[in-house]
Amino acid sequence: MKTIVLDSFAILAYLQNEDGAQKVEELLLAAQAGKIRLLINRINLGEVFYLSAKRKGLETARQILKEFSLLPVEIISPSDDLIDQAAQLKAQYPISYADGFVAATAFEFQAEIISGDKDFQYLEKLLKIIWL
Repeated sequence: MKTIVLDSFAILAYLQNEDGAQKVEELLLAAQAGKIRLLINRINLGEVFYLSAKRKGLETARQILKEFSLLPVEIISPSDDLIDQAAQLKAQYPISYADGFVAATAFEFQAEIISGDKDFQYLEKLLKIIWL
């Protein structure tokens, strides 16, 4: 089964009905039907929370997390090895630390990444990116 790791960019696009929201919705429907497996690293879900809190307030951010828990997305808590790999990726490539967790999760689960974050262009030779 195909596995895809969601970046916070993809989740925020979906939640805010921005460019790429339809593609994310199609993936969510496919996951609900059992056709694909969707993952998000807990670090990146935290990123969704803090960005939502900054933009719309804490109560809205809490509501977003509550609604997110109903989606067919597995939340991956980072192991020590995954944290080490994310840090290595951050050290080697001009990506954010949070993006390192997306990439490390994709490596661990042999998955693709969905994002519109241009920083992932630096990892295109290592991982398959589905661009929004």
